Amino acid sequence: LKQAQDYYQQIEKPDDNDSDSQALLRSYQQLYQGLVELADGIKQSNQIDIFFMVPIQAYQNDFTQKYGHYLANNASRQKQHGEQFLISLDRTHTIFMVVLGLLLAVSLCVWATVNRIIIRPLNRIIHHLGRIASGDLSQQLDENSGCTREIAVLNRSMAQMQSGLTNLVSQVRHGIDGMTQHVDRVAVDNQALFSQARLQANELKATTDNILQLNAQLAQHTQHTEQASQHALNTSSMAAHGELMMNDVHAAMSDITGRTKEMTDAIGMIENVAFQTHILSLNAAIEAARAGELGRGFAVVAREVGTLAAQSSQSAQHINVLIRDSDSSVAPGAK
Repeated sequence: LKQAQDYYQQIEKPDDNDSDSQALLRSYQQLYQGLVELADGIKQSNQIDIFFMVPIQAYQNDFTQKYGHYLANNASRQKQHGEQFLISLDRTHTIFMVVLGLLLAVSLCVWATVNRIIIRPLNRIIHHLGRIASGDLSQQLDENSGCTREIAVLNRSMAQMQSGLTNLVSQVRHGIDGMTQHVDRVAVDNQALFSQARLQANELKATTDNILQLNAQLAQHTQHTEQASQHALNTSSMAAHGELMMNDVHAAMSDITGRTKEMTDAIGMIENVAFQTHILSLNAAIEAARAGELGRGFAVVAREVGTLAAQSSQSAQHINVLIRDSDSSVAPGAK
C-alpha cells in the first residue's frame, strides 16, 4: 500500500473537464482507503471477520470497471488523436506542396527578372566591348530603361568611354592629317629647291659660255686691232648682261636660303606635333592600362599611334638633316 501510494503521488492530476480520470482516481482512493482500513483492522483485532465488514470486493470491482472504461476511452482518444495527426500530416503535406510550388514560381519570376534587368544588359555591354576591342567605334550602346541603377551607370560609363575614344581617335587623325600636309609642303619646297638649283646650273652654264665667248673675242681683238672699238662695245654689253645674270643668281640663292628657313620651321612644327602625338599615345596607353582587360584594344591603337609618332619624328629629323646639307651646299654657291 505504501508503494502504491508513492506511485499515486507521481500521477499527474487531471483537468476538471476529464471526468473519467477523476472518477478513476476517486475509485482508487475508495479502494485504497478500504484496503488501509482492512489492514489496520487485521493488525488491531487479528481476526478475519474484518473482511466481511469492509466491502473490498465491491470497491475492487468498481475500480476495475472504471479502469477498463478509462483504458477504452484512452484508446479511443489515442485513435482520434492519431486520425487528427494523419489529417494534420496530410494538410501539412498539401501546404508544403503549395509552398514548394509558390517557391518554384517565385524562383522562376526572380530568374526572369534577373535575366531581364541584369544578365541581358550585361551581355549587350560585353558584346559592345567586343566591338570596341575590335576597333569599331561607330556603333552606339542602346539605353535600357528596365535595367538596374548599377547597369545604367555602367551603360553611361561605357558611352562616355566610347565618346572619349572617338574624340581621341579624331584628334590623332587630325594631327596625322596636319603632319601629312606639312610633309607634302616640305616635298613641294624640295621640288622648288631642285628647280631653283637646276635653273642656277643652267645660268651658270650660260655664264661660262659667255665667258668663253668673251675670251674668244679678246683673242680676236689682239688679232684684229682695227675692230677693237666694236669688240670693246660688245664686251661691255656682254659684261652688263653677265652682271644682271649674276644678280639673278644671287637673288635665287637668297630665295633658296629663305625657303630653307621656312622648311626648317615646318620641320620644327612637325617634330612638335610628333612629340605631342607621342605624349598623347603614352597617356592613352596609361588610361588603357588602367582600364585593364577592357582597354586592351585601345592599348593597341595607342601603341600604333606612338609608333607612327616616332616614325614621323625620325622622318622629320632626317628631312632636317637633308635641309641642313642643302643649306651647306647653297652657302658656297652663293659665295
